[in-house]
Amino acid sequence: MAKKKMVILLFILSYLLPGQDCNDITMNELREQSVELASIDIPSKSDLLEIEDMKEKLEDVLISCAKINFEGKGLIEYRYLENLLEFCKILGDTEGRVKYLRKIGKNPNRDFDVFPDIDAKIDEINSSYGELRIRFSDKNVLKDMATLKNSSGGEVTINILAPVNAWGVKPGERNFDSKKIERKEKYNRLGFIKNQSRDGKLKVYFDSYNDGFFYFVLPYVPYLSTSKNSDGWYAITLDDKKRYRINFSYPRPGEKPDSLIIQPEEGWRLEVSTPEKWVKLTFENPEIRLKFRDRDGKQLSAKENEYLKIVKGNKVDYYIPSDRHIKIEYPSRGEAVWNTVNKALYGCVSLFLIFFITTGVS
Repeated sequence: MAKKKMVILLFILSYLLPGQDCNDITMNELREQSVELASIDIPSKSDLLEIEDMKEKLEDVLISCAKINFEGKGLIEYRYLENLLEFCKILGDTEGRVKYLRKIGKNPNRDFDVFPDIDAKIDEINSSYGELRIRFSDKNVLKDMATLKNSSGGEVTINILAPVNAWGVKPGERNFDSKKIERKEKYNRLGFIKNQSRDGKLKVYFDSYNDGFFYFVLPYVPYLSTSKNSDGWYAITLDDKKRYRINFSYPRPGEKPDSLIIQPEEGWRLEVSTPEKWVKLTFENPEIRLKFRDRDGKQLSAKENEYLKIVKGNKVDYYIPSDRHIKIEYPSRGEAVWNTVNKALYGCVSLFLIFFITTGVS
């Protein structure tokens, strides 16, 4: 009986102990399954769910097996990156697509025949997709960074509907096949945004700031062709309420695309908090002039949004990046203070203020 219990215990431990899947046979089997999924020409909804699940499995294995070595592991990991990149294309996860392109570019097993110029590929994506910035019409609605919630405390959903025949291509047109693929990828991107929002994975976080307004920035939204007719614009709804239209077309060099300006809706509320990527510092003297440098001595630029400075009456708020060791300089005193940004510490003392927005709030 004791021997039988020991066998059962060892069997259970083999699945609980880290690294139990970190060998060439198991990792290759999972890769082959992922290749089969990626080869589906027109994936159904159930196929897409399987692809999303497989993407998470591949990512988990890469993390859990990072410190375990065996012969041939480097090449298998590289094949995983290729598969993950393909999954991101299918799902419309453009952030992930750029992420894995960069990882492939740095990988020693990179296939230069398939990926001759990573930077050019990323530039191509950036030229076709842009940041959709959303703000309230009245700057007094929002005085601090905040997340937009609905009346039940859930995430406000976003749905972007492309105009009819957006990115249209005609048979016989030059580069017809590649343009057809690009069109499909752009629709996949809009579908990904909708699904992420519906599943509560996309937070409407107003954590960007410019010209007195806080913005929610939605990355990698496909550009449209310029049109004076609103039928050729995006139709965007937030929380299935009012529908907005925006001509989100290619901006002029050095400029940003137009922002979407929205009105507060009854039942919406804002949860004020500082996101993980920032640390907020408040000073009573709005005239104070601070400089921020990283460990290498590089000065952070407010124009490049490397830090934010927001004057509010007799106070001033600074937002500095949480993932860097920042040196704060006080020129008037000739002092310097090293700040090791610790989000855990700031998180313990962060205050969450909730206030309700109703239509017509001034």
